[in-house]
Amino acid sequence: MIRHQDAALVVKTVLAGRMNVAEPDVTVGVALPDDYKPAKHGDIVVVATDGGPDRVAAAWHTIRLTAWSARRSRAVELADTAYALLRTHNGTGGMQRPRPGTLTLVDRDPRTDAYIAGNTLTAPIRPR
Repeated sequence: MIRHQDAALVVKTVLAGRMNVAEPDVTVGVALPDDYKPAKHGDIVVVATDGGPDRVAAAWHTIRLTAWSARRSRAVELADTAYALLRTHNGTGGMQRPRPGTLTLVDRDPRTDAYIAGNTLTAPIRPR
């Protein structure tokens, strides 16, 4: 049986390395802190997987990127930056170049009082 790496962790690692150069003050993770508030934690981009095949060699996973920020325009900017950085990825780190997914959608999270902007792409993740 083919076993795949955790797609969210693979993409997070790739994105964190690239985001560190483009936006060094932004945190990239796979989960939002339970007590997240923009003033306390700053800007965060969360990487999640919305599923993918688990038993085929060429597994294309749907990856969701969500940016959290105190400002709407900043959340959109970060989501778009994360998307662009991954779309131009050269295929190292367990992930090949992803394909486009959805355009960026924006909302406000009443629990954290942060603006959230998110988009998706599909990424091939190499098996272990």
